[in-house]
Amino acid sequence: MQRSQYKTLVSDFPFEIPIHFPDFKQDQLGKFSVSSVRYGDHYDFSASGDILQTGTRQFRVNGRVLSESLPGVKTKLTAGLDLEKDLKAFVHFETNQFKLNFADIRKLTPEKQKPFELDLSAFARVSMEYADRRFKTRMQVNITDGSIRLPELDLTLKGINTRIDLNDLLFLKTVPGQTVTIQSIDVQKIRISEAKIQFSLEDAKSLLIENIRFKWCNGLISTESIRFPQEKDEYHMTLFCDRLELTELLKQMGAFHAEGDGTLNGRIPLIYKDGQISFNNGFLFSTPGSRGKVVIENTDKIIAGIPMDSPEFSQLDVAREALKDFDYEWAKLTFNTQGDTLSVNMELDGKPAGLLPFEYKKELGGFIRVDASSPGSRFQGIKLDVNLKLPFNDVMKFGNQLRSILD
Repeated sequence: MQRSQYKTLVSDFPFEIPIHFPDFKQDQLGKFSVSSVRYGDHYDFSASGDILQTGTRQFRVNGRVLSESLPGVKTKLTAGLDLEKDLKAFVHFETNQFKLNFADIRKLTPEKQKPFELDLSAFARVSMEYADRRFKTRMQVNITDGSIRLPELDLTLKGINTRIDLNDLLFLKTVPGQTVTIQSIDVQKIRISEAKIQFSLEDAKSLLIENIRFKWCNGLISTESIRFPQEKDEYHMTLFCDRLELTELLKQMGAFHAEGDGTLNGRIPLIYKDGQISFNNGFLFSTPGSRGKVVIENTDKIIAGIPMDSPEFSQLDVAREALKDFDYEWAKLTFNTQGDTLSVNMELDGKPAGLLPFEYKKELGGFIRVDASSPGSRFQGIKLDVNLKLPFNDVMKFGNQLRSILD
């Protein structure tokens, strides 16, 4: 039996149905088997089971479905047909707990997949029922302890767990509030943990991300809702930041290797457009009254490219020395992108923890660096304003690669 419209081929379908009327006997089993059900070029199933007459016009089917493509997946089949009054029927499928990896995915869709690593455990339940002239479908998919690695994006996700409930298989709709949790996400130099994504599939072509929450830089990030896809290839999302550690933030952004304490709050608007990722006037600031400390090692980049005989050099030279051990009263960071460059402005108000190797020269109207023979100067209060230009190439590359995968 073949339906070219749906690219489906059913081969070798013998069956025996015990029918007794008006009396029936439940001790006589019929049988059925389907040697092959093939859909397209990738899906190949077989099925077999028993058929039992449970009433004058009622039948029950119990069987199992096996997949040639995924031999580890074994599916229990239960079906019923009631012709006593109005037509009623149901079909239920339930798989065992099975493992899935990239090799399995490649068997199902070989022409669409770029190489990646996948390992997860899953099981599924499907229900289709017809009663009172209404057709209802449901599906539940459970995924546990999943991991995905996309080498092209340098992206690794571990500890993926979810239960997805679809209440309409014809239009692929889920109930609101579906949840995916991910234990850790590593992308480029960014380290994210304990991610929780709430979403709903509105139909086969529309996905609503209701909320995203995750830990980053030992603080908490959350977002508002966003729908995919948009009419234009442009997506706006604001990251609401709560108590991010300043020193960890500087490390992950590639600004400095820093130690110390102190946290920042604020928001970072994120834009994804035409395969490009950018920041738009993001800002983070310390909680009023909450002091902190930064100890930065690689401060030479602050004066990189600045002529030593310029007035700006002496100011930045003081700033880079102060940042080696600085106690601040408040801090503020702002973020913007210009092409493949990330511009970070860091403002700190406080004082260096110790003496700095500088002396003030009135005739020069500024500070000059001194050697070890001079005690240096103690700064009681100082405001540091440092502008950094950081390479954004990796993030830009990630955006373009992400677009190529989505396309």
